[in-house]
Amino acid sequence: MNKEINVKTSYVPTHRIQLIQELLYLLRQREGVFQIKASDLSGKGYIADKLFSHLKGHEEVFKLNFSETQNFFTAISKALNIKITELDYLSETLKSLLKKGKKLILFIKHPENLNTEDLDKIETLFQEIPVLRVVFLSSNKFTKTLKKHPLGGRVIWVKKLHNFSVFQSMKYINSILDKNFEKDFPFISKFMIAFTANGKPGIINTVIKRVYEKAIHKIMNRRTLQCIFIERHLTAPFFPLKWGIITGLLVLFLTTYGVTMPYLKDLRIEQEQRIKSFLEADIKEKITEQIEKEEQTK
Repeated sequence: MNKEINVKTSYVPTHRIQLIQELLYLLRQREGVFQIKASDLSGKGYIADKLFSHLKGHEEVFKLNFSETQNFFTAISKALNIKITELDYLSETLKSLLKKGKKLILFIKHPENLNTEDLDKIETLFQEIPVLRVVFLSSNKFTKTLKKHPLGGRVIWVKKLHNFSVFQSMKYINSILDKNFEKDFPFISKFMIAFTANGKPGIINTVIKRVYEKAIHKIMNRRTLQCIFIERHLTAPFFPLKWGIITGLLVLFLTTYGVTMPYLKDLRIEQEQRIKSFLEADIKEKITEQIEKEEQTK
């Protein structure tokens, strides 16, 4: 079944809505470098699309995608739809856009693929256009690279994009299914996807697409999800068999501990009371003997 899954307007958790609103406010108030950091398939692209749609038409906004190995000027040319090969020409082009009275904002996806020379070019742009705003949608590794570069001194806002909880993942899955399909997943299947996707909406989207492409409507188990993950080159399944054994042993230990501990505690208290009673009786007996000896002596 070849069906295009629409997830652009699906459920968004409150903490992500707040992040979008906060960044929109700051982009209109301050210039500098902004960074949203997250792991792969965590939904950075969705956040960028939301911000872009809110700002487009009101400000001069451009998206640069470095997901593929390409020249810095090639990405700039695609974003501005103008052939640019020199930094001076790029600077003049961007300055001309500011004459319209709008703010200039660059969204840069996958900045971890930028080299030092590319970062130097962005720093030069800031020196020539101080009111420039740059938003990096990056991995956690890029933070270290940015801190070592002079451009890191221009960072005024950094936020980590948190993954969904299992409950939020379930709501996200339901929103996709409600929008696209008449047939629902069994609850256990949705829970397995939510749990195994580790809260990453990108993985959830891909798994649902895979399921409906192959018309898999059965209840999915751990092995089914592993096959889907491996086939689509997603993150390695974090729910292998050995982890299931370890988890089972841990549950058995905690259950045994929880059942036996109250009994052992009562047994220890009882033993302590017996020892205490024995010592008190022994001391009382010795005191009595001592008193009797003193009376006989008198």
